[in-house]
Amino acid sequence: MHPITRFVATTVTLICLASSAGAQQWSGDKTKIATDVANAILQQKPTPPSVSIGISIDGVPVFAEGFGIANQFTGVKPTASTPYQIGSLTKQMTAALILSLMEGQPRTPVLKPVLAKAAFSLDTPLSAVLPQASAWMPKGTVKIRHLLNMQSGFHSFTNLDKAAPQMPDTTAAITPTNMMAFINLMMEVKPQAFVPGTSYEYSNTNYYLLAEVAEKIMNKGGVGRPPLYRNLLRDRIFIPAGLTETGFVNGAWNTPGAAIAALDTANSSWNKPSWPKGAGDVTSSARDMLRWHAALMTGKVIGKESLNHMFKPVALTGQFNGLPVSYGMGWLAFSAGDLDWYSHNGNIAGFTAHDGIFVNRKTGHWVSAVILTNQSDVKLDQRTACLAQLAMDNAVAGKDINPLVLATCSAP
Repeated sequence: MHPITRFVATTVTLICLASSAGAQQWSGDKTKIATDVANAILQQKPTPPSVSIGISIDGVPVFAEGFGIANQFTGVKPTASTPYQIGSLTKQMTAALILSLMEGQPRTPVLKPVLAKAAFSLDTPLSAVLPQASAWMPKGTVKIRHLLNMQSGFHSFTNLDKAAPQMPDTTAAITPTNMMAFINLMMEVKPQAFVPGTSYEYSNTNYYLLAEVAEKIMNKGGVGRPPLYRNLLRDRIFIPAGLTETGFVNGAWNTPGAAIAALDTANSSWNKPSWPKGAGDVTSSARDMLRWHAALMTGKVIGKESLNHMFKPVALTGQFNGLPVSYGMGWLAFSAGDLDWYSHNGNIAGFTAHDGIFVNRKTGHWVSAVILTNQSDVKLDQRTACLAQLAMDNAVAGKDINPLVLATCSAP
């Protein structure tokens, strides 16, 4: 039985460290712990054939390795440069693309500036860009910010009952025109659930529509090339961030040597490139994901104000140890004391990914971690939190590392 593709956010399982004035350092002892974490992932159920891990301190990679077998047909082993499908980690890039378009001036000379900042904002109604959306809002007007924050009330097309009327074959590719017709149908079968901005529901529909919004906005701007989502993401995100190992599912820009899924995904639902689009179309490597984190944190793709919007905890999703966990824009946000943890899960047929950025607001230091695997439904959130905390811990020798961090890293 082939698994149904899911692009779902994960819960936060972070044990926060006390703030410290010391500088973060990597060491041989930490490398051993990270290697043990990788080997533990390869042994957990469901078992991934390979895993690639990346860890950075203030944007500088300190650990980037691959483990296992990336391609079971050729026996090729993975490296930190091996591309995997990253599923919903794509949403971070889609959110950054939207914010970049709102800024107007691109941070790369590939595209000429075609938008004034005031022409498009977080408070622009969706129907002003996609007129057909006016029929989708019986509960209230959806603005661009509501899509980004998962607060539109729109049902996720990946959760629609297969017995719904006129349901297309979700294991096959679908044209862009048919996809929008399908979303129109879905809005009738599963109408808007709540007044926009008043609640939270994780929905892939939101980020699919954001990709459509990006295309429509740029088309209005008169860009010469076809304003395809992939073109925009490449020009506005990949090139400024220096992502050379990042592409798209079955896309022309896909890097050779990509990891192969542990299962036959040919008949899996929702996993053809035309289905996920802005919700899960990207492939990337552990090394490139570290470059992505650094680009975000250093203003290479969006400015500080836009980054604050992206990380701002808006939509309450739950609690961890009595503290709120909220959705920002493509990131889950959790804070404790001076420490902020931004993370997201990606799960698409045959692949699981998880990344996180851990920020110490008191010292200004930050670390990031990413784990990529070629197996569906692998639990990675605890492991990513472990690796980020390992990097944030000021200790060098294994015996001096915070016992809570070591416990997190050794937890099943």
